[in-house]
Amino acid sequence: LFDRTAGQFRSYRHDPLRAGSLSSDVVVSIGETRTGVLWIGTWDGGANAFDRQQQFRRYRHELNGKESLSGDGVYAMLEDRGGTLWFGTSDGLSSFNSSREKFVHFEHNPEDRASLSHNEVTSLCEDRDGGLWVGTQGGGLNYLDAKKTGRSVHYRHISNNPGSLSSNIVSSICQQSNGDLWIGTRDGGLNLYDRNTRRFVRFRHSPTNPRSVAHNDIVCL
Repeated sequence: LFDRTAGQFRSYRHDPLRAGSLSSDVVVSIGETRTGVLWIGTWDGGANAFDRQQQFRRYRHELNGKESLSGDGVYAMLEDRGGTLWFGTSDGLSSFNSSREKFVHFEHNPEDRASLSHNEVTSLCEDRDGGLWVGTQGGGLNYLDAKKTGRSVHYRHISNNPGSLSSNIVSSICQQSNGDLWIGTRDGGLNLYDRNTRRFVRFRHSPTNPRSVAHNDIVCL
């Protein structure tokens, strides 16, 4: 944490002897709620809520715990306009009810085509219409109608379709004011999803074109 007044950093680390310390030293995502609560997602220690007493409250996956966090790797987090917190984890998507301290899971079910396409969730973006865009590590992009049906629509890479997503590993998502999406991928470059045509326009690195995107791994937007 950087103290602007003092011009110094303060470090917070995992201490196995202190329950109020950070749950893991490998931090992969950070987000702040409208009420000022700082959430820290870790690679293998679940999620942490940082309070004004400089303590970390830990939320982890519990074996057979249907209302716990779905996975201990927390790669993405989002607070939607209604105040619901969403966590993209190593084993599915979780929404969090802060008043009940309970999680609801959204997971891949091979017998249900409208479930999430993959359980490793790497990126999240709230749609202007209230749905949730969910990027995965291998299952492409999902549009989740979380508030009404809980059903997902899948967008994947199709090798013989140039208008499809360029890669099924989606690392970042950002929505424009007109509803179109920018999607960053691993090894597939950048994609622009046109809501009118329902097609993806691909932007990839070309060694012969100095004006092309610099690299095909787009980590954040």
